[in-house]
Amino acid sequence: MRRAARPLDAGILCYLLTLAALVLVTTPALFANEIPLAVSDEYEFLDLKGRNTVILDGGLATVWLSGAFPTQLAMQWVDAAGQPLLEPGGRAIAGLDGVSVADVAIVPRFGGGVFVGFNRFEGFGDANLYVQAFDASGTALWPGEGVRVTEAIDSQGQLTLASDNGGACYACFNEAQTSRVKCQYLDNDGKRLWGPEGLSVRGADGVQVEPVALPDGLGGLIVLWRNQRDPQDGVTDNLLIEGQRFTPLGTPVWGDGLLVRDTLMPEAFGFTPNILAAVGDGAGGAYVALSGRIDIGSANTDVIAQRISALGTLPWGTGVPVIADTAESRHEATVATPDGIAVLTSEANDPGRRLRAFRLDETGSHLWGSEGISVTDPTDLTRHDFASASFGGNEFRVAWTRDVEGAASSLDVVLARFAQDGSPIGPQPEVINDEDNAQFCRSVLFSSSPPQTFVVWEDFRKGDFDDLDVYAARLPTGLIFADGFESGNTSAWTD
Repeated sequence: MRRAARPLDAGILCYLLTLAALVLVTTPALFANEIPLAVSDEYEFLDLKGRNTVILDGGLATVWLSGAFPTQLAMQWVDAAGQPLLEPGGRAIAGLDGVSVADVAIVPRFGGGVFVGFNRFEGFGDANLYVQAFDASGTALWPGEGVRVTEAIDSQGQLTLASDNGGACYACFNEAQTSRVKCQYLDNDGKRLWGPEGLSVRGADGVQVEPVALPDGLGGLIVLWRNQRDPQDGVTDNLLIEGQRFTPLGTPVWGDGLLVRDTLMPEAFGFTPNILAAVGDGAGGAYVALSGRIDIGSANTDVIAQRISALGTLPWGTGVPVIADTAESRHEATVATPDGIAVLTSEANDPGRRLRAFRLDETGSHLWGSEGISVTDPTDLTRHDFASASFGGNEFRVAWTRDVEGAASSLDVVLARFAQDGSPIGPQPEVINDEDNAQFCRSVLFSSSPPQTFVVWEDFRKGDFDDLDVYAARLPTGLIFADGFESGNTSAWTD
């Protein structure tokens, strides 16, 4: 972000306002006020699984880890005008006793506030999961740093959270000793409702990893996971995607677990990033997108979508190919749309990792054609990484990190916007931040009230790779600003 300009007298201000109006018509560029979320001499970084930021009351809430070791967990809330609401630099909320924390997750809390989950490394081989509830004022509601998710004596990890529709929280995790996924239900007071150690999700025999929890829209829980089978048995089995739905009473709706899709990929792919994503349909079911192979003879990885009904049936059969061509495709992100899902993919063997997007309706039909839309120019061979997506306000948005050609260690954060029919909006892409340093995009989110977009990234702008900071940008919908000018506040102007 450029430095703020010196104060302007009335005549110059009037002239520049007129000039800005002309520039906006001919050379639109999207900028917005930068929000420093975590800037200090410490090493601040976000959870790489994208579970670090949520929309909250028109603004956002972000959690990050601070320090090399031991690490603390900190949080900041930003209001709809982009103003931080908690202490400058964020509020430390876990690890204050010198115990290192990790496995961070945050979700909105029904009635206001958020739930924040994390893992405390309380001894060798002793990693325990905790959740804390915060009300709308940012006040912690449960004792200490939070309540333990399970009383199991073995370690747990890979925490994922989902809110219910009454102020309580679901938590799912991998249990190290059994290599299985379990889930817990914490009520408004932090009491464990599904027993001291939670409930097993069931499913086929094998190592269950990387659960994804989401509300079913009816007060219950949907959880998906990867089943790596038995990596130690000397037999190469296929990686499975499985799922389960629970009522608030803990009743498993999908019996002994649902086989969502055999990926037809070796089990070793189980820890590959972004293989699996899911969004609820609001009626007890879900849409799922995953990396897999269309058929057993396929040499390349494709991206496949599946729909699950509330009763655990699969209306799309074995799944719908999102992208299936000669390219080695990867799933990057999946977001809900008013009538289905939008899926972001990348081409792994392309020098620039070309990004494409596809939109499927509730029947599995392609709304943007079987080839999708190009998010990045296929002739652009600069690298495109760390992509995130959102859909809202009749727009599909993708933010990512773009390698600046010919600039050493210069990685820009950029944004592309598309209408519901897939047509581009404005210049593609629009630069969100072009500091001459390394920046890593982590999230793009849309707030409906007021309508605006937030982009969150990590930043090495100080030129010190031991000092990573966290920033955000606020982008009001429908407004294109040149050089950062917003409303009539000249503090938002830049050189």
